[in-house]
Amino acid sequence: MSVNDDYEDICMKKTTEHHHTTFYDDFEEQYITNEVDDYYPLYEEYYDGREKDAYIAPLFDGRAHMTARTRLPAKSFDIWAEVSAVCGGGALMSASGVRDYLWVGFVEDKAVLRWDAGNGPLELRSGKVRMDGRSKLSARRYKKDALLKLGTAAARGSTHGPMSSLNIDPYVFIGRAPDNVTLLSGMKIPGFVGCVHRLRISGRDIIPPTRGMPVTTHGVRPCTPHNLAQLVCP
Repeated sequence: MSVNDDYEDICMKKTTEHHHTTFYDDFEEQYITNEVDDYYPLYEEYYDGREKDAYIAPLFDGRAHMTARTRLPAKSFDIWAEVSAVCGGGALMSASGVRDYLWVGFVEDKAVLRWDAGNGPLELRSGKVRMDGRSKLSARRYKKDALLKLGTAAARGSTHGPMSSLNIDPYVFIGRAPDNVTLLSGMKIPGFVGCVHRLRISGRDIIPPTRGMPVTTHGVRPCTPHNLAQLVCP
């Protein structure tokens, strides 16, 4: 279905054995604009459970998932999310093509970025996700270089090889990853458990969805105190 409501736009290091010790100086500066401000007067901490709120502030239980139709640039991605996690493990967002894939989530309380553009997988781990409040995560890539942040902790890495384009289908999966992404990435864990307050991917708001963003959901509920209290880890 398509969500057509208007939403205001205000709304180290563990890598593969090939770790690149240098990094483009302008990489972080080039993509820093994806993060949104800390003050959001339009949105409250939780919502009253209206149907639209499953899109404005969705709650995931490890099995629930959301699909958004949007295309990521082949040479880069810029992901920014704010979440309230209940469990220290789970797939937050993912995407894939025939062979290439992108996976962002949490494993053993750490943020994880894993992707493969044809040179072999690169995995970064960073920080520690909060269980008593909100956590801010960002994952950025330019060609072969990547940067992962959770709070103030950061990890950087680079792949080696000739491939620099990530060729994935124009669909982003939030929450439980589909089987093809799981097989490609090897990340055989449940989906994210908790609330996703904001998710922005390469300049487009996915949560809350930008106007005209095609979104489908399965098992997603609004983020309310009652629904949040009922969540248990898989």
